[in-house]
Amino acid sequence: MPAVLQVIQQGELRGAEVFALDLSRTLARRHAWRVSLLSLFGTDEAYAEAVRAGDVPLAIAQPDGRARGFDPRLAWRLRGMIEAGGYDVVQANGAATLKYLAAARRLSARPWRLVYRAIGLGSHWRRRLDRRLLYRWLFAQTDRVVAVAAAVADDLVAASAVDRRRIVVIPNGVEPSRIAATEADRRATRGALGVADGEVVLVHVGTLAPEKNLTALVAVTAACRRRGLPVRAVLVGDGPCRDAVARAAREQAVEAAVTRLPAQPRVGAYLAAADLYVSTSLSEGMPAALIEAGLAGLPAVAYAVGGVPEVVADGETGVLVPAGNERALTDAVAALVTDQGRRARMARAARAACRRFEIAPVAAAYHGLYASLLAARATGEAALARTG
Repeated sequence: MPAVLQVIQQGELRGAEVFALDLSRTLARRHAWRVSLLSLFGTDEAYAEAVRAGDVPLAIAQPDGRARGFDPRLAWRLRGMIEAGGYDVVQANGAATLKYLAAARRLSARPWRLVYRAIGLGSHWRRRLDRRLLYRWLFAQTDRVVAVAAAVADDLVAASAVDRRRIVVIPNGVEPSRIAATEADRRATRGALGVADGEVVLVHVGTLAPEKNLTALVAVTAACRRRGLPVRAVLVGDGPCRDAVARAAREQAVEAAVTRLPAQPRVGAYLAAADLYVSTSLSEGMPAALIEAGLAGLPAVAYAVGGVPEVVADGETGVLVPAGNERALTDAVAALVTDQGRRARMARAARAACRRFEIAPVAAAYHGLYASLLAARATGEAALARTG
């Protein structure tokens, strides 16, 4: 049985980490891979619980937390864990994992294939020349780079000089059971959140990080309410910008209309309670939260950045506006808030369109990629044996 190791930076209920878990479980159940997860720097209890429920083996390389800078001892430890586990393919999920795995591979006496999953636009994160050069070298150490969207693939070529022939585009994927919900869930969750009859709920799921630009969602909520529209915002997730979001809500006098909740292992009930998904991100690869919203039957209003237009069909499953144009975002939200029929049509279209992003077909694409890498290795080894 072939073996694959999915490496994450830290076990938290965030996009890349949740995807690695869902992919691991699906590869094991549907494609007979022996799959394990490895977290570089530990996990929180919510993620550990999700891993236990998914019945995926999990190891932690450095339980005492992240070191400052690059720790060569961790690279050496990873080399030992990979060799001891007998893994044929190792996938780096996140930039921090790639630098350690590239080093571990060069230290390793046993050959294994290295795949890197690129989830965002490197041009947004790596603006300094030294970092761009470092990542060009790191990408060159991989066997394949998976881009989650065509926009991410284009960015890899333009910003990091990755050979397009080494890039495989496999979209983000979502486990549908995580967002399953009923009409009763909608009523109960709206009641628990204090949503009044007739109120339209704008929802966002994800880390409160700078690039998510969530103070803009607060501003959109305030602007809509000034227009007399009965909207409220629900933000599911935590992060470094929690205080900035709270401050923005206070300054714009919409504290009662902006609800912040911690990250949730299952977000289906909160999506079911909502009427519209709003993405204010200024940089994205292919956000899983938008896919989850679509599968849950939520139309979206979003900035047209990165791979977002590959998920949201403008005018069909939602509305896209130019990045950073807060007035256009507000106008688009307001138009949908006042047109329930259009929201319903977009909801049906979104649910149908996003089925292609369910984890099963996405995992099948990864299975094909891994199998092709192992077949190429076997062919090369056979050719070497003949010439030897």
